[in-house]
Amino acid sequence: MEILIRKLKENNYKVFKIKDVAILEIIDSDNFVQAQDGFRFNPIKNKPIKEWNELIGENFYVVGFETSLGDVIIADAGTKGFPIYFMMHDDWDSIMKVANSFNEFIENLKQIENAVNVENQDKEVIQKLVEKLDNENGANDFYEDLCYDILKEDNV
Repeated sequence: MEILIRKLKENNYKVFKIKDVAILEIIDSDNFVQAQDGFRFNPIKNKPIKEWNELIGENFYVVGFETSLGDVIIADAGTKGFPIYFMMHDDWDSIMKVANSFNEFIENLKQIENAVNVENQDKEVIQKLVEKLDNENGANDFYEDLCYDILKEDNV
């Protein structure tokens, strides 16, 4: 866990945006403990949530959030490179792997952000990029869903 916290501290990429709208936030290391509330830890009862370890895993930690619904980005601190998972906040069975490592996840977000924030970008370019990332990572349309609003717009 300490190595994961250090990784978060060293990470300069904090917010994934599409046209100035924050879509995902990677937590700062200072907020690591607080980010576990409601998932790994129940702050009201002041005790761990045992279902987290049973359903998700004891080495899995929240490292980010989808900004509109509060769905979570989770890192597996027990595996080299810290594979990244996405999970809907209200459906713990929805957990799915979206990147083989923390670094790969950040690079994927940067690629998408760079593509979607180009003025007058062709939607086909974005669509091909997110399909490629979803296929490479077995991400079940995660990256495409991040760009849903922009891909459905009449013009980019």
